[in-house]
Amino acid sequence: MKNIIFILSCLIFFVGCKEDDRYSSGNCGLVRLNLALDDEVTVASRGNIGIDESNALKSNSKVRIYKNDKLVAKYKGITDEGVVLPLGDGYSTLIIAGDSVPASFDKRYFKGTQTFSVERKDMNDVNVECRMANTLVDIVFDESWSSYISEGKVDVVVGGVSGEEGKLSYIFGGELKTGYFSVMKEKPVLHFLFSGKSLSGKPFSNKEYVLSDVKESTKYTLTYVPKEGEPIEGNEGGAFFEIQINENPLYEVNDEVAVYQRPIIKAVNGNEEIDFSKDLFVETGSTISPIFTFSGSTALSSVVIESEILPDLGFEKTSVDVISERQSLVDKGFGVELSADGKRVVLAWNNRLDDFLKQDGIINIKYLVTDTYDSIAEGNVAKSRELTWRINVSNSNVTAVEVPYRYDIWSYKATLYGTNLEGKTPTGKIYFKYCSKENGQWSELVEATFEEGYYKSEITGLKPGTTYQYQIFEDDKPSGVICEFTTEAPVQLPNAGFEKWDETGKVIYPNEIGASYWDSGNTGATTLGKDYNITTKDASVKHSGEYSANLASRKIITQFAAGNIFIGKYLETVMEGFTGHGVLGIGRPFTSRPIALRGYVKYISGNVDEGGDKISDDTPDQGIIYMALTDDRGPAYEYGGEKWSFIIRTKDKQFFSKDNENVIAYGENVWTESTVGEGMHEFVIYFDYDEKTDGKTRIPTRLLLVAAASRYGDYFQGSTRSMMWLDDLELIYDESELTR
Repeated sequence: MKNIIFILSCLIFFVGCKEDDRYSSGNCGLVRLNLALDDEVTVASRGNIGIDESNALKSNSKVRIYKNDKLVAKYKGITDEGVVLPLGDGYSTLIIAGDSVPASFDKRYFKGTQTFSVERKDMNDVNVECRMANTLVDIVFDESWSSYISEGKVDVVVGGVSGEEGKLSYIFGGELKTGYFSVMKEKPVLHFLFSGKSLSGKPFSNKEYVLSDVKESTKYTLTYVPKEGEPIEGNEGGAFFEIQINENPLYEVNDEVAVYQRPIIKAVNGNEEIDFSKDLFVETGSTISPIFTFSGSTALSSVVIESEILPDLGFEKTSVDVISERQSLVDKGFGVELSADGKRVVLAWNNRLDDFLKQDGIINIKYLVTDTYDSIAEGNVAKSRELTWRINVSNSNVTAVEVPYRYDIWSYKATLYGTNLEGKTPTGKIYFKYCSKENGQWSELVEATFEEGYYKSEITGLKPGTTYQYQIFEDDKPSGVICEFTTEAPVQLPNAGFEKWDETGKVIYPNEIGASYWDSGNTGATTLGKDYNITTKDASVKHSGEYSANLASRKIITQFAAGNIFIGKYLETVMEGFTGHGVLGIGRPFTSRPIALRGYVKYISGNVDEGGDKISDDTPDQGIIYMALTDDRGPAYEYGGEKWSFIIRTKDKQFFSKDNENVIAYGENVWTESTVGEGMHEFVIYFDYDEKTDGKTRIPTRLLLVAAASRYGDYFQGSTRSMMWLDDLELIYDESELTR
């Protein structure tokens, strides 16, 4: 079994590509390198890789990217962005993770290679399996040595007999340990030097034993056995032992498999090669005769064409297999050639597309090519390549294009995009029209501005989770191209009215039974029993429904505990003497972008009786609610296989900050006094997307929210009489729903 230890994502600005091209229909694509470490090395005795080692592997990873065997990029370390690369085939990557020191008992390194292609889509995932690349050595002393020596050791040296950092010592009678060596390719040898003391106390040494042609990813077990009748006293190189050697590769190696790649698709129109990274723009009434060539490392099993135009060409379905339905294609005017070995298929469209070029519009033709790689060896899976080719037919000077940046599509607004057709210069004014696909009612003309190579118009008042179409106009002349986008869904927080509570155990959770979204400090507070829950349901104070959440600060025996609730999970309690410190994972998966949080609160600010450096005794306590949208930039916050926006560790004073690298937008509200009256009051907290320069151009992966009756409860400071009630929390996506 192989465990994914971490995802390696590195940002580079390759020649001709920019980060902003990542979602575009231009010449670049976004590549994510998914790095998996092989955690099943049965012949190597080693434990699972923990968080500390995982982080060390990340920070020391070296990445090399090649294009047609030429090095095009190299870098060290890991960020959480994708790799922006020009579209095309022939890429490969080499990743080295860990420390490739000459010799160590605990530092290992892993290597992985993978070929890949960059296609025009939101993300090209490349899975790179990194396997242990060390040479492993175990030294075993036969039990009978106790009858001959009082001390003994074997020094194992990489390459030669000099250099302390390339040497490991295995001690007779000591702990059996596996050594990890990095052998030199130009001199793949290990030297073994046996020395010690005889039973009489006289030192001895022996000429070294040289093991040549040692291999990476291989474990060598050398068992030293005394040789009967050979002297030991004062031995200066005599043969008084023999070595039994066991060579065991860590992995099965199949060199043949490594050379196979996914099928390749190429095409020409006349003498010009077709660039699949962009639409083929042709004027209305044009003629084209594209010829496609499909090739594979093994014989191709199928070459499937999918398109809505196929029934108009005489086919019964919207898909056809060039190989199995070859004769049908030939009968309908196509040209088809198959190579004798089955590795190459040529498809000539001849003039079959011309009828579809007589009017403006978009023609989509999808190709799916699959080889017979699964027949090479048991367990292998056939490789395939998928490609959608777009033909843009128009006499216009401009064309609408798909929204190139995901961040330009919100729940209630979006930015429409268009551009000049190649070689065309518009003379009139440029506009957009748009409509919901649900009703098909087109808007009035919306004027566009030109900036950064695009015509743009921001439209508002849209419906969340809805697909829209849009078209570009020059004066009143429309382009035939119609593009689509779908607005973000207005996702809400589960159990945001706090009607569901899990009270089946001593720890009370603000969730439906069996669910896990909200949590609190109850896990730490209830060590002494159920009566010590600090966050509970309350029917006496509420905005709607039956209950609200009541957050009550109190003292648990000798320790102050702030009433709190948060999105995430209470992970662990770490004891320091009689003080329990919490480890909290905050933030849950979330990819929408609300503008604010609205809810209802009642707050009682008690007089501080557990003061300190953050808030003084005999002053009013403070309540707080803070929230943030985060992504995966910066360090990874992982615990127990789960990822979080942040991990709070009160013992280490590791607390969340809005300045963390992964924070996209932040908002908070602090109550410095009690709310008025007995009822609950509406509050609104805005997500500030403008605080960071790129806040509006990043898509979140998680949302966090923390509420506390005592603002400085993380520092065990506040009032034991402070209380906060929360009810009916709602994420707001449309500015029109709020008045600042």
